[in-house]
Amino acid sequence: MMAEIYGVAGSGKTTYVRKQNRYHAINPGFFQKNLAFVRFLFMDLPLFLRHVFLIEGYNKKKIFFVIIYKLQLAEIMKKDSSKTHRIYDQGPIYSLCRLLNKSSSAEHERIADLVDILIERIKRVFDETIYINCDDQVALQRVLNRDTSHMYKERDRESVMSDIAVWKKNFDYIHSRIDSRVIVNNN
Repeated sequence: MMAEIYGVAGSGKTTYVRKQNRYHAINPGFFQKNLAFVRFLFMDLPLFLRHVFLIEGYNKKKIFFVIIYKLQLAEIMKKDSSKTHRIYDQGPIYSLCRLLNKSSSAEHERIADLVDILIERIKRVFDETIYINCDDQVALQRVLNRDTSHMYKERDRESVMSDIAVWKKNFDYIHSRIDSRVIVNNN
């Protein structure tokens, strides 16, 4: 079984996975990483080349490549029978949301067909998707109170809150398309 867990920073994804004894985090080895790249070259290069020109900017093109690479990696890891329940944190759903976050409204329209293709592939690859959701204020407090360094640690509350809202909007959109199991985590 292959699952992906997603949600905004501070929603409780890592805590949830840690509490669930049945999941094994995806931790690909050297062979799997290279096999995913080779599979990308032979299986997904036409898809990539057909759509990459619709995406503006090098960083967004790189995110598009990462989405396809992560899908290939998930397909490879799904076939590994040594672990029965694998879970992907910051997998292709996360990367797709990141692409949407960085794209303008006009660009969303241009890449709508590509998003459809990627969402259908996500639905085929993953047996389960889990959307960890919480109130924006709860996520904000958790992120700002973390002991470890985090990308939001040095930013002001307003910019973090704005960022959380954008991520949540796009995660909600993706959830509406793939019908993930939702876990509300406001505790």
